[in-house]
Amino acid sequence: MAKVLKASGREEDAKKILIEKNKIRLERGELNLISKVWLWLLGALIGYGYRPWKAGVYAMIVIVFGALLFVEADRKCIMTDCGEEKTNQTFSAFFYSLDKFVPFLDLDQAKHWRPLLQKNRPNKRDEFGDRRIPGEYVYYYQFAHVILGWLLTTIFIVGLTGAIRQ
Repeated sequence: MAKVLKASGREEDAKKILIEKNKIRLERGELNLISKVWLWLLGALIGYGYRPWKAGVYAMIVIVFGALLFVEADRKCIMTDCGEEKTNQTFSAFFYSLDKFVPFLDLDQAKHWRPLLQKNRPNKRDEFGDRRIPGEYVYYYQFAHVILGWLLTTIFIVGLTGAIRQ
């Protein structure tokens, strides 16, 4: 049916049929656990290869969330210049988030800045009356940010190529 719809110029309807086919495969339970998890991830992240833009939306959400977290971390003096030669590099939370998220992208933010790892610091209020963000949360979040970047960027690119459509 999808081939007929595609041949008649109804590409979007054909994609809907193919997505539904994959949902049914997932619901029937004929797949092993690893295949179910993989198919579920493909469905959630890129619509089984027919909606690769979904991974781009998720990526933007993670980048913006990271930027907001890094802005707050910078405001709380958690971000520190760690470049070997101290420069007058200005910290940009958005570009830092983007630099950490997108593999092979170098915006000169990630190599000059990093969050301080401040363990065992009391969670007191700062001079503005706000609760402090513990530095270790930001420090460890950046690793999750990088891993999500690799995952979502790779799935987005592979989804665009159409290599994993079923």
